[in-house]
Amino acid sequence: MLQYILWLTLIKGIGPATVKRLLGHFSDPREVYDAGYEDLLEVKGIGHFAATSLATARSLQEAESILERCTRAI
Repeated sequence: MLQYILWLTLIKGIGPATVKRLLGHFSDPREVYDAGYEDLLEVKGIGHFAATSLATARSLQEAESILERCTRAI
């Protein structure tokens, strides 16, 4: 689940207020990841730019790489 939260924070143009709106609308970060463009537009305050950014950023590779490095550093 942590990788999905990290994924959200890595998307260009998606700040803390937008993350809060998304997590208030969807039940968990995985649902945000799985949401389609039209579903994202239903979230109050989410416009076309943010919905497009979210819908096209469907890779967890960077988030998982960061988590792996953090785990090794402990």
